[in-house]
Amino acid sequence: MLLQILAVAPRVWSKPSGTMRDRLVAAVVTLLLLPICFLDGRMWHWERRSVVTLNGGTYIRGAALLVFRIQVAVIYLHACLAKLGVAEWRDGTAAYYWITHPGFGAPEWMGGTLSTLLRYSIVVAFVTWCVLLTEFFLAIALLVDARYRRFIFAAGVVLHTLIWIIHGLGTFSLTMIGVLSLYFGIPDSGVQQVASGALARLRKPPWKANDSGKVRGLEAISH
Repeated sequence: MLLQILAVAPRVWSKPSGTMRDRLVAAVVTLLLLPICFLDGRMWHWERRSVVTLNGGTYIRGAALLVFRIQVAVIYLHACLAKLGVAEWRDGTAAYYWITHPGFGAPEWMGGTLSTLLRYSIVVAFVTWCVLLTEFFLAIALLVDARYRRFIFAAGVVLHTLIWIIHGLGTFSLTMIGVLSLYFGIPDSGVQQVASGALARLRKPPWKANDSGKVRGLEAISH
């Protein structure tokens, strides 16, 4: 619900981006959220579970959570690597062209200030490489110690906020901020617990004794 509100509501204020990127991201993420929401047996999400029951629905939810996080990581990794294939991003000048773009560039009320700052090559290179580094760290955030993820999340929010302010892509920016909120808000312990339970069941031999002490596998062989 939060993702949908962030994705749909700002369409009133944002100018069209010319792409379907925000809608595609929202559609894919919402699809992955369906099993997570429908298989959640709580009254509402504020209710905390004291014990997690490992069943088929729990495994599906855990798998969906894992796929969701991998999908978000792939989005940012692809964004970073694709930019590195463009000469202007590699030499640190891409920010100048995007900010001064007549169609997607900065609005008039801040164009003069930014134009003054962009006269310095060190500022242009700094902004360009900050975008690349932010996207890269967002992609590998799951591999980073949990203590430092809050800083990566903050950098991602700042990046998309600036994209909204400078380029006017409000729908896309708020969609990605909603995605990042879920991406960083999912506790590792829940996914790991489900994964551990699934592995334990896979390792459980089919001939293990039941509650009455009988071995089903051996009984089947003897009969």
